[in-house]
Amino acid sequence: MKLTFLAGCIICFAAASSAQAAPVTQSFTGGAADVSNWRDANLGSVTLAQGTNNISSLTTSAIFWDQGWGGQDAWNNRADVQLFSGNTLLWDQRIGGGDHSSYGITQTFNITSTPASFSALNTALGTINWSSAPAVTLQINTVNYGYPGWQLHVRDASLNVTSNIAAPVPEPESYAMLMAGLGVLGWVGRRRRAARAA
Repeated sequence: MKLTFLAGCIICFAAASSAQAAPVTQSFTGGAADVSNWRDANLGSVTLAQGTNNISSLTTSAIFWDQGWGGQDAWNNRADVQLFSGNTLLWDQRIGGGDHSSYGITQTFNITSTPASFSALNTALGTINWSSAPAVTLQINTVNYGYPGWQLHVRDASLNVTSNIAAPVPEPESYAMLMAGLGVLGWVGRRRRAARAA
């Protein structure tokens, strides 16, 4: 009975040590409000859980157009998804921009379509010292051209992200307890065999 209980404890310890946390999916939708500005603006964000070490999916969607009476430059008059640790920008990716072609074009972005950016995002996550990091966020921010006639309009901005948290690494003391438990199992087994032989 004691032997079975001890073996069960060791198995539970091993399972807990190797278990990965379940992926976490977070999102925000900016709603139908028209965010129109010729200066930079935040459209929304999600805060990543402590210890997040991998992003497995990230998609965005927003409706873009510009003021229509200035010039147009959809590359520079745009919105980006950005990774911040506190106020420090760690990663940046353009997700869409405004031009004169139509009133309200829905533009979508999927991180898997840009493997280099996908890799750079996860590399940036790996640089974070989670023990001292302030809030770590993924944000959608406009990066405007900077003149009223190029005013960028954005509505229905949304971000969906699935992240993973690293499994905790067992402390050396935990490994010592595991080895001690295995030693006790061996000792109990030898005593039983000796008792049967006697």
